[in-house]
Amino acid sequence: MCRVQPCAQRIERFFERWARGVLFNTSAVAIPRRLLHAEAIRFPLGEQHGEDLDVWFRIAERWPVAYLPEPLSGYRMGVPGSLAESFAADALPCVQRLASRYRARAIPARHRKGVSRILSSARLAIANHLLAKGERRRAMALLYDPGCLRFPRFWLRLFVAAHLPSSFAKQWIT
Repeated sequence: MCRVQPCAQRIERFFERWARGVLFNTSAVAIPRRLLHAEAIRFPLGEQHGEDLDVWFRIAERWPVAYLPEPLSGYRMGVPGSLAESFAADALPCVQRLASRYRARAIPARHRKGVSRILSSARLAIANHLLAKGERRRAMALLYDPGCLRFPRFWLRLFVAAHLPSSFAKQWIT
């Protein structure tokens, strides 16, 4: 029983939890090597963004995930020239693969609700990214997806920004 230090928590509904906020970064993950080898789970070759998410999502679809709510690693954000800064939200193959597995019903039933929330959240993040780049039509096509209404405040802010003149829209985009 953990009383002094935080205890590891088993995440029963990983995707629902992830949809509320990222649990960890890649540098803080520990996975038994045998699982990766036994299932031939690998990082997709040639990808620079989201390849880690693809691996973590495929693992969470198959096995329980535990989480230790303790800061065990650091992650620097806003570093000029970093991969995170050059991020292109609308080009994340990992989200496309997750959506394909969802549509093909390859996602276990216990995770479908959470995956649906993650996909809706991703659509909104992509719409936000597209609006920031001035690509209103592509952003609006995503905003008309009914799943985006799961996040009404974020959706409304982006929807309003997509319909405002450019000079005002930037104030509404995060």
